[in-house]
Amino acid sequence: MPIKHVLALCPALALLILISGCNWQATPDNRAANEAAIRDLDAQWSKTAAAHDLNGTLSYYSDDAVLQRLPQRLQRGARVLWHFV
Repeated sequence: MPIKHVLALCPALALLILISGCNWQATPDNRAANEAAIRDLDAQWSKTAAAHDLNGTLSYYSDDAVLQRLPQRLQRGARVLWHFV
């Protein structure tokens, strides 16, 4: 293919890439629902912690939870939280 033809296709290819990149879909706004879910979980956690239910309180943490109590280094794992809760 001659170089003229390749150079003539470059702007068309660039335009195609530009147009395909602009084809996005807006995501739905779930902020209010997310906020309500977080507030509900926070209220549940507070109620569980106030009842001095250690297992229930720690159930809100993931197994890869990270705790940092300065000046110590990072400590990982939900079981580490047993010593600090």
